[in-house]
Amino acid sequence: MKTIKIFLASSEELKEDRLGFEIFINRKNKHYIKNGLFFELVIWEDFIDAISKTRLQDEYKKAITESDIFVCLFKTKVGKYTKEELAHAFGKFQENDKPLIYTYFKDVEIKTSEITRGISAFLDFKEELLDLGHFLTKYTSIADLKDQFGDQLDKIIPKLSKDNLNKANLVTKSKKVAKGNFTNSVGIEMVRVEAGTFQMGGDGEYDGKPVHSVTLSQEYYIGKYQVTQAQWTAVMGSNPSYFKGGNLPVEHVSWNDVQEFFTKLNEMEGTSKYRLPTEAEWEFAARGGNQSKGYTYAGSNNIDDVAWYGLNSSSTHEVGTKSPNELVIYDMSGNVYEWCNDWHGGYSSDAVTDPSGPSTGSGRVLRGGGWGGGVYGCRVADRYSSYPSYGNRSRGFRLDSSL
Repeated sequence: MKTIKIFLASSEELKEDRLGFEIFINRKNKHYIKNGLFFELVIWEDFIDAISKTRLQDEYKKAITESDIFVCLFKTKVGKYTKEELAHAFGKFQENDKPLIYTYFKDVEIKTSEITRGISAFLDFKEELLDLGHFLTKYTSIADLKDQFGDQLDKIIPKLSKDNLNKANLVTKSKKVAKGNFTNSVGIEMVRVEAGTFQMGGDGEYDGKPVHSVTLSQEYYIGKYQVTQAQWTAVMGSNPSYFKGGNLPVEHVSWNDVQEFFTKLNEMEGTSKYRLPTEAEWEFAARGGNQSKGYTYAGSNNIDDVAWYGLNSSSTHEVGTKSPNELVIYDMSGNVYEWCNDWHGGYSSDAVTDPSGPSTGSGRVLRGGGWGGGVYGCRVADRYSSYPSYGNRSRGFRLDSSL
């Protein structure tokens, strides 16, 4: 997935237009994400104060440097530091052809009798921008802004991503042929897990007890990665996550939120196949399925090889940056806790086939540990539960599908 960062700057008087622009970009993501492309918005809440004694100038410069596109919206105000802010953006553009800069002025009538010192400075600033040689125009409404910027995107996307999109499509096709796996319409890769029998649970202090035999009688598919923010946004149209980034796992989602995601995803795909894994399906896949080597964590006995957790992390990380397990599935230990479909309940020592958990309860199962948690939570046998209505910055999920 290639991420294109758009730095969006606007004054407070254009808050509604900024929000409309955000919605527009989220909708665009639904189209482009199918081809391995995601737009990530970097938003400065009040651009006119971005460089001041109360703002982090270095933070602003870093955000500009890392962005691919710079969009700024003006109406009748220009801030004390706006020239410096734009000068930095233009400097980066001249140094390395990045970012691409687009300036839009809201078309409003300013009467001579209404011209204040601030508006006069704004008009002078607007005149100076005409000589900078970038894309500069006016717009009449948010609909007009969307149309104009949409036209610009259509022109620059091939230049930004043509090679990446071609490579992504080739990789996807080869994976389908070589492994029998598949990728859905929003770019979520699904890994085939063969039917099998395993010993579920463990003897650790926090593990599920007692250890018992579980048979999964049919093959199923599970997400190769935790669902990312780009993928969530493509389906839901918004991003609830605390730590922002297209390839970071989506978090701050409750079990109930995830059910809404599945409803919309299944509608988009014209199916009813997508859901959360049962706890047994999750643990079998985390252990490596029939290829399991009996590791304590998902893919290793060394937790740092496979997991982001409390001793090596202070936030989430992009999915797939640690080593995978035996089935080439990533982050089943650490990064974010993953919701399972089951209500939480005790185990029996009896052998069971295709268990789905209790029929009711107070908490839904979470598995795998998270970026801020301890070592025990990352064990493949560890169990945790929480109210289905409660999400936080350590909770995400991955897809499951029985075909």
